[in-house]
Amino acid sequence: VYLTQQGENRLFRAADVVSIRFKRTEGAGDVATRLTATDGPLAGFQVLASLGTGGSLFRLPDSQRLAGQDLLTFNNVGLSGAQGVEGVADAQPVFRDPDSGLLLVPTSELIVALRSGVDPAGYFGTAWLGNVRRVDGTLDQYVLDLSGASVEELLAEVNKHAQDPRVIFAEPNFLQ
Repeated sequence: VYLTQQGENRLFRAADVVSIRFKRTEGAGDVATRLTATDGPLAGFQVLASLGTGGSLFRLPDSQRLAGQDLLTFNNVGLSGAQGVEGVADAQPVFRDPDSGLLLVPTSELIVALRSGVDPAGYFGTAWLGNVRRVDGTLDQYVLDLSGASVEELLAEVNKHAQDPRVIFAEPNFLQ
């Protein structure tokens, strides 16, 4: 869940899809092969899509699901195991928009819109140098990069900013 101007926005985990970001783009195919090998943490998963951010989405095909299998637990075990594979920078869950069905892939970024008159350097403090950039074409919206943060940490940060009176809105910067 993260807070919006309209209230809570509930996220629904896609139990059959995970997002993996690679440390380097060269050799990513070898890392994907290790992840999906029979003894790999994502055994049975297949590459669903390549992400322009140096990563891929992996999906467990319907034919690989076992009867009675708790997919969310299976997904969590796979994500945990993938974190320890050489060449993996990050392994995160993927969400599904309840209205459109679109996949929402978390990034390490959130978007913050500041109220008129708020000094961005003062608002963001030490993060201002190197972790914040203005959204192109806007005067009041900024992208805050929280590299290394888990999805839970990212959402907690979104909620913290959304409750600040100096902020118009804050939201995760999902890939769709």
